[in-house]
Amino acid sequence: MLVLARKVGEDIYLDDDIRITIVSIHGSICKVGIEAPKEVRVLRAEVRKRIRKESGGDGVLEVRVEGPRD
Repeated sequence: MLVLARKVGEDIYLDDDIRITIVSIHGSICKVGIEAPKEVRVLRAEVRKRIRKESGGDGVLEVRVEGPRD
């Protein structure tokens, strides 16, 4: 695992088309913004775990995302 230190407003890039921005830090909570192509699936760990459990472990389950993803 690569561990990086970033300040609010700083970015991390994955390849050329995924940008992770540190939006805010309050105590032990760090908010991040993720910009990625629409075909890249971005899930919180607890959502990914639920999907795997509900799909029988194959990871295939349709997830509906509401709201803009720009």
